[in-house]
Amino acid sequence: MEKGHFFDLDTLMYVKGEAWIVDKDNPSIPLMKISRSDFNLIESGIYRKQNNKIEFNGKTFWLPTNLFNKLKIKSKSNKSDFGNLAISLQEFINKSIIDELKIELKLDTISTLKNTQDDIYIICSKQTRRNYQSVIEKLEKELLDMGLKITNFYFINENLYRLDNDEVRFKKMRLLLQHLLGYKTDGLKFIDQSLKRYDKVFFYDNEIDTLKIIDEMNYLLDSILTQTDKGLKEVIKEDLQEYKPTIIVNKITDNLYNKVESKKITLTLTKIYKTFESFCQSFLFLR
Repeated sequence: MEKGHFFDLDTLMYVKGEAWIVDKDNPSIPLMKISRSDFNLIESGIYRKQNNKIEFNGKTFWLPTNLFNKLKIKSKSNKSDFGNLAISLQEFINKSIIDELKIELKLDTISTLKNTQDDIYIICSKQTRRNYQSVIEKLEKELLDMGLKITNFYFINENLYRLDNDEVRFKKMRLLLQHLLGYKTDGLKFIDQSLKRYDKVFFYDNEIDTLKIIDEMNYLLDSILTQTDKGLKEVIKEDLQEYKPTIIVNKITDNLYNKVESKKITLTLTKIYKTFESFCQSFLFLR
């Protein structure tokens, strides 16, 4: 039975990148640094009710009161105009800065594959090849020293600013479907170009919504299959029945006593798809 393991890069390493708040007149020196997780919360608008409005880069942000007050003090002591501040993501997009950032490797989960012949892939969902090449090479060398060879790296996003979580999850799911069925996709349909197929795919991620993949995978399969050319669609339907491809989704957590939460699902056409297909066949017959 062919098995493939797909790790989001963030499950294997932590690069301490932070967002900067800078004075536009001196953007190379941060007035304050904010962790990526805190910046994501600010960008989401969760602090809107605290009414600390500030404009960054032509966009309105709402800061938590404690940060807002600290920023006022910082800008005053730096003699910066509070209305002249901006957000800078240099630690995520500037290669020379990224190369100097502290890296923490987290290899406990992947180390369990040392004595297997399973293929291992790494999905870079928040990193570009150009900016993170040196960092990734360090990880790859460390894994090789452990006896683990990476089959391939997938870079699925080239624009890392304002990533949409739903879009990122969709790209990951589409990639996993390709390897579960053995066919590449072009947009929202399968095409007749093959790639390595696995009977079982193991996916590892540390996002909060990781396990939502289990609920959404078969619906995405339906959506893509609906738009696939008829001949290939029939082949894929037969393969689904024969191989019963299964995905095991593993959410990596910070819980020392329960580090991995796992769920699995076997790919199958949903009742909605089958009902729709039956309707189409009946419609064609009536015509």
